[in-house]
Amino acid sequence: MRTRMKGPKVTIYPDKAGEFRWRLVGGNGEIEASGESHATAGHAEKAVTTTAKNFAIVSGYDVPETGFELDPELVETLTVEEAEAAGLEVG
Repeated sequence: MRTRMKGPKVTIYPDKAGEFRWRLVGGNGEIEASGESHATAGHAEKAVTTTAKNFAIVSGYDVPETGFELDPELVETLTVEEAEAAGLEVG
């Protein structure tokens, strides 16, 4: 029986300084990309959206000037407790 890989997921989580970081985890569970601290979870989500858009552009995809956004089902924002339970360094 074949094991189906999960798709990629963006996780936004609080860091030690109380700011928010993002990381992209591939379907194989490996961290494929991550970003620096942002003052709010919203700023972190905007940063990962910009990164995804830029990656799509350099990869040769047709990307609209406006309206580019991440699929909300692929983004999760964690609380401090959830981040700690997931083994992320938050404090």
